[in-house]
Amino acid sequence: MMKKLVLFICVILMITSLHAQTKPNFETMVNKYKVLDSADIKVTYRLLSVKDTIKKNAEEDIQVLLLGKNYSKYYSQDYLEYNISSTKLVLKGANAIPGFNRDGAYGYEIFKNMRNSEMEVTDLGTCIGGNYIYKEAIPTIDWEIGDEHCKILSYTCQKATGHFRGRTYEAWFTMDIPVNNGPWKLGGLPGLILKVSDSRNHYVFECIGLEQLKTKEEIRKYDVKYKEAKREEIDKIYKRFHKDNVAYNLLRGESTLFLNPVTQKWEKQYNAKKPLPYNPIELE
Repeated sequence: MMKKLVLFICVILMITSLHAQTKPNFETMVNKYKVLDSADIKVTYRLLSVKDTIKKNAEEDIQVLLLGKNYSKYYSQDYLEYNISSTKLVLKGANAIPGFNRDGAYGYEIFKNMRNSEMEVTDLGTCIGGNYIYKEAIPTIDWEIGDEHCKILSYTCQKATGHFRGRTYEAWFTMDIPVNNGPWKLGGLPGLILKVSDSRNHYVFECIGLEQLKTKEEIRKYDVKYKEAKREEIDKIYKRFHKDNVAYNLLRGESTLFLNPVTQKWEKQYNAKKPLPYNPIELE
């Protein structure tokens, strides 16, 4: 009888620990950081991305580009807000924090160093676990500038087309803001890119707000524990996760159960034999 009671208590404790992420496991504390630069321009983009090429449902993420003299930073607004609120909970001594459930949001932060043309990309606590970082040169894209023009947020924009890592992009840039930057890793035009989409419309970035900041905003790189890797290595990890995320999580020692809000039963989150949709922005 005593053995059954002990076993029952162990099961309850295990299930309780699965219900939420506990404080020791939260690796993306954003209360400590290094200030790389200060931004005087803040650009807000809406990203619509298609992760499932069969269903073709676009998911939204609001992303921000901070432009400083020597550095720029690009990040997901929702994902940063989640990390900030989670950090506050941990610092207040919370026993658990809620999971991040915004499917359309991306955990990357992209820092472009204009002085040495180098770029740092961080992947903060996303589905593959941990915080990854890799460095590469700021991309040099062979843009072909056309004669077509349009208006975006009252700015006159000019069309350009270019190819980058397996996708052909149509970009609209404005000479009114003569900086060779844009959303995500894209840039290299005579003006700021306000809209860009790949030829299949799987990834569409569009500027929805642009501010000349009266008070400069710090460009922060968070002091978290990063795992250094090459971009190709991280790509392989993502492919492995989407091919069989149950096996991937088991290899990392993580549970594959979740609490079904409808049935209130603990269930396997995914069938190990059914791959998750995967349509990365970089195909090469």
